[in-house]
Amino acid sequence: MLDTLKIGGSGCISASANLTAINCGRVFKAWKNKKNKKAMEDQQSLSILRGVLENHSFVSGLKSLFASKSNVEGWENMLPPFSPLLKKQLLSIQLQLKEVGFDLENIVRKN
Repeated sequence: MLDTLKIGGSGCISASANLTAINCGRVFKAWKNKKNKKAMEDQQSLSILRGVLENHSFVSGLKSLFASKSNVEGWENMLPPFSPLLKKQLLSIQLQLKEVGFDLENIVRKN
């Protein structure tokens, strides 16, 4: 996102922003306030989060994460070629998110 802002873009449209909106906002705010070092650090964290989310099928991963934390069964409804993550895959992505300090439960609670 930061690279786009630096060349005059307004931001980004990203599927991961469904989960990382707060992180995207941090990058934008730091860039807007000309805090370049902070913007770069926040972008690095955002890129790490995106990488974690891309380790599995993106749609399946997002919906499975939301299903696991919201207890809303509808999140597990997916059309082919997507399907819910296997329990082992879900645990793996949850652990990776936790390792990078991402608070999924806080995000699900707010929505």
